[in-house]
Amino acid sequence: MRMDDGKFTVIKRWLIGISGICLAYASIEFSRQGVGIIGEMAWVGTVVAVSLTCAELLFNSNFDELNWTILVLGLGAYIYSIWTNIVGFYFYRAMPGDLFSAFDITNLAGGIFMDVYPELAISWALKESKIGDLLGNIIKTSKNPSKLTHLAHPLQKSHQQNFGQNSMPSNLPYMEGKFMEQNGKTRAEILRRKMKSSQLHLGGE
Repeated sequence: MRMDDGKFTVIKRWLIGISGICLAYASIEFSRQGVGIIGEMAWVGTVVAVSLTCAELLFNSNFDELNWTILVLGLGAYIYSIWTNIVGFYFYRAMPGDLFSAFDITNLAGGIFMDVYPELAISWALKESKIGDLLGNIIKTSKNPSKLTHLAHPLQKSHQQNFGQNSMPSNLPYMEGKFMEQNGKTRAEILRRKMKSSQLHLGGE
């Protein structure tokens, strides 16, 4: 199979996307067990595990669509889900204790990987890995915290809707300047025409 015909990349995207979905399911199962609800209310653990995954998907969104609630809820979901995954590892590996009383690097690394990989793999498979990710949104928040409470500029928002974030024109400030310049010229032209019309009217009288 040739590497330059795109087939290899397509196969990779399918494999990685499927692996992300499968590991997301495994992570939900480990989190369900880690929540620790048993008996007739065991279904609550499944609901919690699925909701944690959904909160993480919310966090892995376009930075312009985030707010402080989504940010805090998403980070909290990652922390709680990673912990419940670790607890699930201890349970399914039949190991007594927990991360603090019986530290095991496999359980720790496995819990983190199982929680972070699925969203990343699925978004990459769908060619949307640049839209939003865990570390990227954390870094953007640290550099631009005010953007979580402010709406985007109307012109910028319009361009995002028409072209998408990745195709945002880099000369937007120039375009805004040209718009203001043209708008100013139009107003000046209208004023000159009114003055000229007024002078002709007075001259006629």
